[in-house]
Amino acid sequence: MHLLKKGDLIGVVAPGSTAPREILEKGINAVERMGFKIKLGEHIFDMTGHTAGTPEDRAADINNFFFDQNIKAIITVRGGYNCNQVLPYLDYELIKRNPKIFLGLSDVTAILNGIASRAEIITFHGPGLLMIGGGKDGKAFSQYSRENFKNILMGKKRKNINLVNASDNW
Repeated sequence: MHLLKKGDLIGVVAPGSTAPREILEKGINAVERMGFKIKLGEHIFDMTGHTAGTPEDRAADINNFFFDQNIKAIITVRGGYNCNQVLPYLDYELIKRNPKIFLGLSDVTAILNGIASRAEIITFHGPGLLMIGGGKDGKAFSQYSRENFKNILMGKKRKNINLVNASDNW
């Protein structure tokens, strides 16, 4: 698996719910300020009920980004509902042959576990693009979270990382 470095292209997918473009822009801008480029999934703004398109289309975005050698990591927009619907449509052999960082949280955990168990690669439970953009109040991606993003996904810190911040309100 490839650690991220500045200039890398990160794919953004919406395996559950999406968000309005203007809210996503905050997350895109935050990731670009960290030195990365962004490519949005083809179906990220589709709407089928409360999800970002059909399960097949949501899975296609994930499969396409695992296939795309220019994409070095895949981050989800958010958790959302019905991420489990994409599981039968993921190409686990393709994913296994093209390991890369896959990051998401909440309902995306079903996909994280599916990929980890079926494709046998490490996945990452962490902030989606909306959180990286600060969320509704601008505080969802703290300096502490930003540093751990870099430490873990960019390999900036080689020793053990204490992910519990006793002074944090969490």
